[in-house]
Amino acid sequence: MHGQVFGLERRWLELRNCYDEGNRLPSPCRAVCRIDAASGLCEGCLRTLDEIAGWSALSPAAKRALWAQLPLRFDRLAREHEAELRRAAEEVDAIAQAALARARARKTP
Repeated sequence: MHGQVFGLERRWLELRNCYDEGNRLPSPCRAVCRIDAASGLCEGCLRTLDEIAGWSALSPAAKRALWAQLPLRFDRLAREHEAELRRAAEEVDAIAQAALARARARKTP
């Protein structure tokens, strides 16, 4: 999930200190426009549909505030993904242990 966002973190680091009040802040769009059904966020830029649609109407301060949320979303999704991978690995381990136990039980006379 959200495998495309890793470049967004680098872009955030490049942009976060570069813009003063009143300067045009670029859109976080990365042209990976797919909304993840589970999170409701774009897989490319981590914005909601409402945030994407309203970007051009936002003030510079609101755009900076939205940009500031993106690394937090990225971190949250990364933590959720890591937890999901750990759960999947634990399930695979449990299945392997059960299969090994069954194999041993069949070999025991």
